[in-house]
Amino acid sequence: MRHFLPLLRRFRRDDRGVFAVFFALLALVLIATAGAVVDFTYVQEARTEAQTAMDAAALALQSRISTDNNATLVSKAQSILTKQINDTSITATVTAVDTDATVGSIAIKARVTVPTAFIRMVGITTLQSNLLSEVTRGSKNVEVALSLDITYSMLGQKLTDLQTAANDLIDQVVQDSQTPTYSKMAIIPWSNSVNVGSYANNVRGTPVGTVAINGVAWKNASVGINGITKASNAVVTTASAHGFSTGDKIYISGVSGMTQVNNKSYTITVLTTTTFSLGVSSSSWSTYSSSSNDNAYRCIRSTCQLVVTTTTAHDMAANDYVYITGVAGTTTANNSAVTSPWQIVAVPSTTTFEIPVAGGTSSAYTSGGTAQCLKQGCIWYRFTGSDGNTKIWNISTCVSERTTDVATDAAPSTTYLGRVYDSGSDQLVDCPGPSLIPLTSTKSDLHDLVNGLSATGFTAGHLGLAWGWYMISPNFGYLWPSSSQPAAYNSNNLIKAVVLMTDGDFNTQYCKDVIDNASLSSWSSYFKYRINCASPNGDSGSQFDDLCAAIRGQQNTLLYTVGFDLAGNTTALNRLRNCATTTSYFFQADTGADLSTAFNAIAQSLNNLRVSK
Repeated sequence: MRHFLPLLRRFRRDDRGVFAVFFALLALVLIATAGAVVDFTYVQEARTEAQTAMDAAALALQSRISTDNNATLVSKAQSILTKQINDTSITATVTAVDTDATVGSIAIKARVTVPTAFIRMVGITTLQSNLLSEVTRGSKNVEVALSLDITYSMLGQKLTDLQTAANDLIDQVVQDSQTPTYSKMAIIPWSNSVNVGSYANNVRGTPVGTVAINGVAWKNASVGINGITKASNAVVTTASAHGFSTGDKIYISGVSGMTQVNNKSYTITVLTTTTFSLGVSSSSWSTYSSSSNDNAYRCIRSTCQLVVTTTTAHDMAANDYVYITGVAGTTTANNSAVTSPWQIVAVPSTTTFEIPVAGGTSSAYTSGGTAQCLKQGCIWYRFTGSDGNTKIWNISTCVSERTTDVATDAAPSTTYLGRVYDSGSDQLVDCPGPSLIPLTSTKSDLHDLVNGLSATGFTAGHLGLAWGWYMISPNFGYLWPSSSQPAAYNSNNLIKAVVLMTDGDFNTQYCKDVIDNASLSSWSSYFKYRINCASPNGDSGSQFDDLCAAIRGQQNTLLYTVGFDLAGNTTALNRLRNCATTTSYFFQADTGADLSTAFNAIAQSLNNLRVSK
């Protein structure tokens, strides 16, 4: 003990190396303190992510509070929470689920545990935070139109990514319970146009179809011939009173000997009741000889060509084209194919028209036949392409832009939408197969449409946006079943939203119901599919901008835009950003994961009004 006390006094007086020890201790504290900022920032980010996931769980489970027991709700909430967070370093545990069936509320409590990186140096290895999300019955009705780009550039993995993201959006927005408020979604697949399916006639008008034929003729009187003179002005003698008048057009056939007179038409001058002159010289012709088949016929028209009579008004004019088929007897009136129509010579009345077929060689009409017009508004359309070639295309169930009320949601009953004629020979310019589905709360129908999407066609972004608007517009409501009709814009407790997703530059617009001559500018091999005129409304991009402004100005209507795989395309991204209701409603998704994140954020934005805490 005597030796120990002096040793202790010497140690107390010795201060060599003290600074190093203090610095080491101080550095440890300083590093831990500075790192705490990073740790707490990470915790806050994790807490925000977990809160969003809890809100999604509460929204998804609110409609189940009357059917699932507490244990089931806890299990389902935990499953949604884990899936939504998708970060193995964050531990989120549902600690309790409380429900009140009377008011329709569910409260989910959870604890989030996050590992630390810096303050573990002072012994704190994790940080925890308690969270609460409470949802009551939806306070607002929701109508969402999801407008999806399915152009050819979406082929492959991008389409798969879109289907995944869209299916998640459906499940998050459309609730299982539709009382006391509803949540409905419409889906519009689009590319070069929008397929409206069975609604086409009500949207773009019923195309003019065939009109029945009940007669084809070229003559309305005939008389036998007894002789024809050889003279500077040939004179015909008939077997009986001919009943003709000066100036009538007469067709002669069946003459023997003077065969040069046959199968020709003449404008006659009547001499007597049984004679008339042909107005031509027969001096050099052979001598007439009697025949049982020699006849003179009075033509219905001055050309002695076929005159077709229809059962109802045909709505055709001179120089229009017509396709005739099914005529019996006068089979010369029939066309070989719709691509080889007749050009109408004249239209004597609303139920007759003349075609360029010589009547004298035609057999008598017996029955049947139909006539089909080939102009805008008809089932078939004959036009000149931008390559100078004539094309005859069939009408489709797709629609394009109209030339009046362009940037409005005026009802089709006021102004029809534009038609779409397609070649039927190339899917990139023809009507896309998937058709839209109006507002519905039947999630299986929405999922079926999304899962059945295929990628095809060029990009008419203005049509995709327009139809997103139309699907939530009450002006279009009369087109759809009663359960799919949108509410009025000024309805209480209502959210209307358009979500437009696209992956490309807009390059397609229409003129006279066909892709116009300025479209597909970088696709020269497809120029042959364009018409030889320009869109009267401007290009797709400018029409898109006008529609954006109109939708943003509509009451109770939100506009979300998503640019997919457009990194580096500043023009396209800026157009979408400027289109959205606010910049926070625009999303740039460079990958499939980004697209899912964007759609999840949109779903959360739409559902936030239903979250009470």
